[in-house]
Amino acid sequence: MGGSGPIGLLTAAVLKGMGVTTIISELTQARKEKAVSSGVADHVLETMLDAVRPGGVVVNVSIWGAPATVDMQKLVLKESDLRGTIAYVRGHAAVIKMVQESKVDLKPYITGRIAWRDVTQSAQTP
Repeated sequence: MGGSGPIGLLTAAVLKGMGVTTIISELTQARKEKAVSSGVADHVLETMLDAVRPGGVVVNVSIWGAPATVDMQKLVLKESDLRGTIAYVRGHAAVIKMVQESKVDLKPYITGRIAWRDVTQSAQTP
């Protein structure tokens, strides 16, 4: 999978919880380290199009702050598929169950805590 930002890391955590070997493609050193230290990446690579097997499928589940570039020649020469998705349809219940069964550990992704009263107060403020 491509990217080890918040979406990529949590997607990888769910895949690991399902028993899938995860290979994450990431360019940023800090994000590579988080993918390894959180235990969700079996392998971390520089570019996903180099890693995908001929005829393989690359699924992008992220959004960038700027337009992304794709080496179309690598995609075409390997006859690979590149797919994009933004919605997680009908998957929430299964993922919640995996968290409840400790198949997915969310602790590595908690960076701070917000008191419930602060959440409810900010929701009431226009």
